[in-house]
Amino acid sequence: MSETEFPLDFPFSRILAERLEGEGIRNAPFVVAGMMTAGYVDKAKRLIDSCMKFRLPHVFYEVPTVHRSISPKGSADLRFTKANFIYFLLEKLKRPVLYLDSDTYIAQYPDDIENIAASGGEFAIYNWLADEHTEAYSPVEINVGTGTSPVIAGNRFFVFSHSIDNFSNDQLFCSGATQFYANTAGARNLLRAWHKVVARFEKAADDECLDFAYNNYPPNEAKPLAKWLGKSYARYAFWIHVRPVINHPDAPYDGGGFLSLETVDGEKRWYPERTKKLKEEYVFPKDCVIDVERKRLCRVEAGQLVPFAKFDRKLWV
Repeated sequence: MSETEFPLDFPFSRILAERLEGEGIRNAPFVVAGMMTAGYVDKAKRLIDSCMKFRLPHVFYEVPTVHRSISPKGSADLRFTKANFIYFLLEKLKRPVLYLDSDTYIAQYPDDIENIAASGGEFAIYNWLADEHTEAYSPVEINVGTGTSPVIAGNRFFVFSHSIDNFSNDQLFCSGATQFYANTAGARNLLRAWHKVVARFEKAADDECLDFAYNNYPPNEAKPLAKWLGKSYARYAFWIHVRPVINHPDAPYDGGGFLSLETVDGEKRWYPERTKKLKEEYVFPKDCVIDVERKRLCRVEAGQLVPFAKFDRKLWV
């Protein structure tokens, strides 16, 4: 298949679930959709149940494979890129689409998606560069018992993991578990550009390809009207201080096995020189250990965990 061919057919295995209207389904201005291989069907059922809980129209497809831009274990079949799947849905349903990864679920009604659809937004996603607080936290094992073996009560202790301290409203550095596309030519053009980058760099991750496509958009084409979602709409486990609307209860894949697109032929995935450096204080001090059980901040001094402050912020662990 040539990288210039788009859209391609979408030969799915079966429709796992489809409720677009009727009794018990609200008249929402978007359809929730996703695709998954057989190994993810059980997780997808959790997502389907959450759609039913909030009475959201939805359709989910089981597929024989996914493209390797989604998983390094996937195939080279370009029919199973996210871009081609979402384009297929727009053509079939003629309605805006809220794409969700199959290992997410809806924890609260997604009001922001409804507002974006009503206000003419054509594309929405979580954008690290448009967020002033991207800091993430990971669990650590600390010995709180006696002896040499760590005694850990679940995910009790967390430390700073990573952040992106650059800010730009007009560039994209995305996490793509949640994506909204309106039923417009502008949204379709972005999907076409994204698919072309995936086809060009077949071993690159789809999130990086979407960044690359958006940040190197053809100068003679207008970008679709983009709205940036908050962390709660793509809430990963490392954002312990964020109440989820759309939850991804696990940490995301670490990217191993993918080709990096940081700079290719003079084009960059994103352009740090076109951003400003953030000077915002982090939610928690960068050098602290967060004790989520006792709600205190600690530092390690002489091999001991020493509390230095209390906090009352609610956490979701």
